[in-house]
Parts: sequence; structure tokens; C-alpha cells
Amino acid sequence: AVDAVVRYAGDFGGVAVEAAAGWYNNSSNANNDDAFEDGVSGSVSALFGNGVNVTFAAGTKSAATQGRDDPMFYYGKLGYIAKLNSLGNTNFAVDYGRYEDVAQNGDSFDTIGVQAVQEIESIGSSMYVSYRYHSLDRTGSSFDDIHAVMSGMLVAF
Repeated sequence: AVDAVVRYAGDFGGVAVEAAAGWYNNSSNANNDDAFEDGVSGSVSALFGNGVNVTFAAGTKSAATQGRDDPMFYYGKLGYIAKLNSLGNTNFAVDYGRYEDVAQNGDSFDTIGVQAVQEIESIGSSMYVSYRYHSLDRTGSSFDDIHAVMSGMLVAF
């Protein structure tokens, strides 16, 4: 089995950029119990000086089984970092992900999220709240959509 990754982090005229791409190949591994021979995925994120940030990621795998479609995904996020109070940064984001043929051929899964995080710099912690919507379309099946609300606090010590 072989894995490889390439990473980049740098600054372009005040825009911080980080990117990574990875590839794996299990086809020559006699003990490969994975249903996929190889896969590739990558992501790129940028943080602008005004607090706007974006992320994009995508990937796919090559199915080892005859008749199995190659699954793929893509994901995007748009965020904003604001200084609304003396506690620390307040971060907002919306994201969308699309996943096709992951569990079985013909599947189409969408997820959309809205998040807010309030950093508490004095104690190195943060509070968050998030809403997420999930929808799965599968031939021959009917699933209810899922709505989830999460909140919590990260306490670092």
C-alpha cells in the first residue's frame, strides 16, 4: 500500500492560504479488505485580511468491485471572523457538502450547516452553536431528512 500527501501554506498579498492533496493506493496489498483500490482528495482554504475565509474540498475513490460506481464528494465553506465584543473573535460560517455513491450506487447525500463560535480568549476556550440539515436520496428507499442543532463549549486546560 502507498500513501502520499502534498501540503502548502503561504501568504499571497495578505491572504493566508493552506492546501493539501493526498493519494493512496491499496491495489497491490494482498491483505486489502477495502472495497476501493485507490483514492485522491484535496482541500484549499484562504483567510482574507478582512476576516472572510473560504474552504473547498473534493475527493474520489476507485471501486475495486465490478459494477460499483466510484464515490465522490465536494464540500465548500464560507466564513467570517468578527470582533463583536471583548471576549474574543466571533466566527460565523455556512457550509455545503455533496456526497455521491458513498454507501451504494445511486446514493446522493447533501448536508448544509450554519455555525457560530464565540472565542473566550481570557481562558482559551470557546462556545458554539450549530444547525445542520442532512438529506439522503437512495433509489428504492425513502428517508426522512434530519435537522440537528448542537451547542456546547470547548474548555481548554
